[in-house]
Amino acid sequence: MCFSAESSILSFSVGMVSSILCILLGKSSDRIVGYFFGFISLMQLIDYLLWTHQTCDNYNKIISILGMILNHLQPIVLGFIVLSVNDNIPYKNRNIIIAMMIIYLIVIIPYSFEYLKSKTKQCTIKGEEHYLLWNWNMLEYTGYVYTVFITTFCIIFLHAFQKSRTGIMACLITIITYTTTSFFYKKEYIGTIWCYYSAFIPFIYYLNRCLSY
Repeated sequence: MCFSAESSILSFSVGMVSSILCILLGKSSDRIVGYFFGFISLMQLIDYLLWTHQTCDNYNKIISILGMILNHLQPIVLGFIVLSVNDNIPYKNRNIIIAMMIIYLIVIIPYSFEYLKSKTKQCTIKGEEHYLLWNWNMLEYTGYVYTVFITTFCIIFLHAFQKSRTGIMACLITIITYTTTSFFYKKEYIGTIWCYYSAFIPFIYYLNRCLSY
């Protein structure tokens, strides 16, 4: 989702280091942010592997499929992280998170299989505008599916933290990052700016927590 192999590996490195630093802060909210953005940062490694292999062959297809799986697993991984890390979630909130994860799976599994069945769209290569073409963002019903994707994030965030303000901020950041990306880029490039979001959101979070001590 980055602009080049160099920016991909830089974003991956910054994102992983920042995520580890967040985890080391120790609080449940810190660990949720750290583990989650550490997982998201793996997408930049996928980016790097694809930028350095711009040939439509089995290797490119396998890495592209892995990228799609990592991308679509993000709300599920967030849910599992929240349920595992935060022991103080009320029973009602826990059930809401689980229910939303199930709804999301019902939507995303058939959508993902459509990508797996479409052999002609499984390669990820550079498009006319010199960004990688993420073909799983160009399937039928993409708009509806990614609305559920963002909604799942927001509902999990809103029920994940002890302080409701933290959940509201996380939800707003999710919506803002998605809408700004949608505004500036075509849907096939919609993840491009996330190259920087994934690296600098945990970094900014870490700095803010350090300054608040």
